[in-house]
Amino acid sequence: MQLKATGYNVSILNTFAATMSTYAANTLVPRAGEVARCTLLLKSDRVPLAVSLGTVVTERLIDLLILLTLIGSAFLLEFERIQTFIAQRSAEQTGNESPSILLYLIGAGIIIALVLFLLRGRLLANPRIKALFEKVKQLATELIKAAISIKDLERPLLFIFFTLAIWFCYWLMTYLAFFSIGEMQDINISLAYFGFIVFIMGGIGMAIPSPGGVGSYHGAVIFTFVAFSVAGSPEASKELGQVFAFLMHTSQILMITSVGALGACYLLLVPPKDARISSQETRVQES
Repeated sequence: MQLKATGYNVSILNTFAATMSTYAANTLVPRAGEVARCTLLLKSDRVPLAVSLGTVVTERLIDLLILLTLIGSAFLLEFERIQTFIAQRSAEQTGNESPSILLYLIGAGIIIALVLFLLRGRLLANPRIKALFEKVKQLATELIKAAISIKDLERPLLFIFFTLAIWFCYWLMTYLAFFSIGEMQDINISLAYFGFIVFIMGGIGMAIPSPGGVGSYHGAVIFTFVAFSVAGSPEASKELGQVFAFLMHTSQILMITSVGALGACYLLLVPPKDARISSQETRVQES
């Protein structure tokens, strides 16, 4: 729906294959999937990288907004438990010995940006640098144009419905998986509510940069099981959390990698076509 709003009518099969390829690539290298998805759509449907990347940016911003809203809701319900988990994970990531390398990178980026801004007049006097600047400016313009294309959606209400339905299915996936483990039927808390908290905590774990959420997802889920003492003792709760985290994560990885690999092969082998919507097609749709 987003690509169509930018003027490219890509089939559902191709977009599904590209999306699954995204997930598969992200299990190997975090955030590499977005590049793979845009590259595959360029090959299969001639969608410019700036256009497809713009829709990815919009999609990620929407997902981030929803995730933050859900995390905020979970915070209101389970503030102390979630605060403890985030504090523990922050300590593991940064430590207490020295500032994070991320702070150094941010500082270096700010300094470089200031130097380039102060010397912009001299730099643009060079024809090569000016030509490079114009290309970057054009790419940024196309990226922003694609990112805000959501305002041109043909059926915005349907887009909102599908977006919410996706996140509902994320929770439903966690909730239904509880029934595959017999011990989960005996816990002293509502499975639907606990599934919501596990889903949110797992989302936080998946958001931490790691290949496919390996380790970070498991840690988040196990922490939640122990924090709620779902199996009575901390040891039993930890063991039950390990079983559930392994079951959920492994089944997802197997599905994502297999379907994603098939999707990538399909898009690489299918004859390329130009998915751009012509002016004649636009007039027919409007009529």
